[in-house]
Amino acid sequence: MKDSQKELDFLQEVAKRISERTKQNSSISPEDVFDLLKDTLEETTTDSIIEMPIFMPVIIEKEDDFFTARSYGYRICKGFGRNEEDAVEKLKEEINAYNQSCINSEKKLKIEEMVNNIFPKNRL
Repeated sequence: MKDSQKELDFLQEVAKRISERTKQNSSISPEDVFDLLKDTLEETTTDSIIEMPIFMPVIIEKEDDFFTARSYGYRICKGFGRNEEDAVEKLKEEINAYNQSCINSEKKLKIEEMVNNIFPKNRL
């Protein structure tokens, strides 16, 4: 199936869901429309997210009574704790939050690309 047909089918599904919501007499905010786009994209694509262990070196430093854990693979993520285990656990949480934000950004870009392909800005 051509990409343009997939995008059209996607937007038709979103329109159908918006129509169903309006029939229930519930208003739809811009955030609701984005959520509908996101949910529809997740349900209608074959893309999937697979979590898998990645082994990377973790640098642990001790300052006073606290430990800091960091990794060169994720320079912006750091974990702090009263012991090494806590610091590594916090680093894992930071990395997971960072990865989730990247995934959400990727989904948003994909939605914007689909909408722009169907409704190009230079069309007028």
